[in-house]
Amino acid sequence: MRSLFLLFLLSASGWIGMADGTYRATPPCRSKTLMIRDTETINLNGLSALDRKNYELKVGKLTSDQCAKPDTFYSLSATLKNKSKDTLKYIDMSCSHDIWSSNKDNIWAAQQWGTPCDGCDGNSLKEFEIPPAQSKTIELEAYYKQGVSHVHTKIRVGIILQRVIKKQDWDFYIEYPLMNGHFFQLHNQVQNRIWSNPIEIPD
Repeated sequence: MRSLFLLFLLSASGWIGMADGTYRATPPCRSKTLMIRDTETINLNGLSALDRKNYELKVGKLTSDQCAKPDTFYSLSATLKNKSKDTLKYIDMSCSHDIWSSNKDNIWAAQQWGTPCDGCDGNSLKEFEIPPAQSKTIELEAYYKQGVSHVHTKIRVGIILQRVIKKQDWDFYIEYPLMNGHFFQLHNQVQNRIWSNPIEIPD
């Protein structure tokens, strides 16, 4: 029954199962036919040079959080500005670091849901909108492991700006876990990452 239900969902949304175990999206669901595999990086709604000028990410100072955890945590606010003439629609995960990152290997960044130090009880996919010439403030946390000091290190924070241009894009992001057993590999979409201004990790 489960396989029949999955087949119904896929066929209803324009997906066709292939003999080799992958899935193919049929027009008009995609502007380009996509073969989906677990390890594949999909150039979906890639950012152009103009897009990179139109979408601007700025972050403020890091504030140390006194968490009862062995790792070192900081809070910071990020502002994502849409300087284009169109509404920006994009996706984000509630608390994973698939979409947010820093340019340093051992320093992680993620969207902060709740209060600092709360952690994450569950991760989910959400869609956000920013109208033309407006911006959105996003609360983040940055952290690094116990025993490693990054004081006075300068970092940049990055977001993989995975846009929702058509309704079918959102359908794809939602249905991907059904097809592959995990969320769309957002951390692989590095061609859609934009970086913030540099900031320094305080004492």
